Amino acid sequence: MWGQGYMGWGSMGLGMALIWLIPLGLLIWIALKSVGFRDDRGSLKRDPTALEVLNMRYAKGEIDRDEYLQRKADLEKQGH
Repeated sequence: MWGQGYMGWGSMGLGMALIWLIPLGLLIWIALKSVGFRDDRGSLKRDPTALEVLNMRYAKGEIDRDEYLQRKADLEKQGH
């Protein structure tokens, strides 16, 4: 009788732990996902390089070809 009662309490403790750990883990996962530590491909997010920003601005039409080429040459001189 003692053995059955003891096992019952142990199982109940495990069940209570799971009742709390599963939602807690889910909340942590949602929080990390919303903050966005990783991009859509699963890679860690990083700031774009100066050349990447320049390429994006040119692709969007924010700067013309001459300005793009001049700034690209400036960045290459600086070693970026």
